[in-house]
Amino acid sequence: SAAVLGNIKRPQEYQGHFALGCQNLSGGANSLSTIDLVVNLNGDIVDAPKFRKVFAGVESFEGSGQMHSVFIDEEGRIYAAGNNN
Repeated sequence: SAAVLGNIKRPQEYQGHFALGCQNLSGGANSLSTIDLVVNLNGDIVDAPKFRKVFAGVESFEGSGQMHSVFIDEEGRIYAAGNNN
């Protein structure tokens, strides 16, 4: 699967762009964590696939702090996390 680390300024504004639940994160620097679970198209929580590419931490618009991440698995399926407006 994929792993993530990074800084969250204000935990109350975290919108999921790390693809981890907020219970696993804190304000400030966060250590490396593996993405173990995903939600499939049926809405079921399943084991995370092996990801081929990840485009992480892209702001919805510059300076907004509203980020999203896109994950592409080995089968070409796309997963998204965060603010995907």
